Amino acid sequence: MMGKTHIAVGAAAFSVVTPPPTDIKDFLFWGGQLIVTMIASVAADIDDPRTTAGKIILPFVPRWLRPTAFSILGMLLIWHGFQHSIPWVMACGFFFFGAAISKHRNSPTHSPVGLFFLCLLTYLYLPIMLIPVFTGYLTHLITDAITEGIPIMWPFPGWLRIPITETNSFMDRVVFRFGSIIVLGYQVLQMSFF
Repeated sequence: MMGKTHIAVGAAAFSVVTPPPTDIKDFLFWGGQLIVTMIASVAADIDDPRTTAGKIILPFVPRWLRPTAFSILGMLLIWHGFQHSIPWVMACGFFFFGAAISKHRNSPTHSPVGLFFLCLLTYLYLPIMLIPVFTGYLTHLITDAITEGIPIMWPFPGWLRIPITETNSFMDRVVFRFGSIIVLGYQVLQMSFF
């Protein structure tokens, strides 16, 4: 799916899982969580500079240099985590190194491993954002599973692909993207303070 579709589907899913509150103060916090969900919904694409996440997060690293940059970052994090006995830093290093040696959709970022890893870090350091992160990242994996497929058992062989649509197709751009926007709009309009 396209980045805009991932964002729209993630936002709509979050609005269904966690409906907007009726209090304006709570709505502002909910809006912040919605933004986190939208970021998480494209986070799996960090390893490809052609994607929305890749353009935002590492725009200055050219595509051909991305594997080298991720490898170096991964090795530095592994070394630092090992030297200072910080397991989560080592885990980040292995994650980046895995993304560096894999193709875009065959990396840990597009597997349940990436979902687990990001949710674990979120739970440990910002647990109030666990539901938005989980919702956004999971919707990315599901929407990729119905287009190109995802490595369900990374690093082991095995793909999950349910060929419903193709990336950048009519269903991607119109049905999923605008359908999700309609769902999100409906959820927000259900609030009583408007």
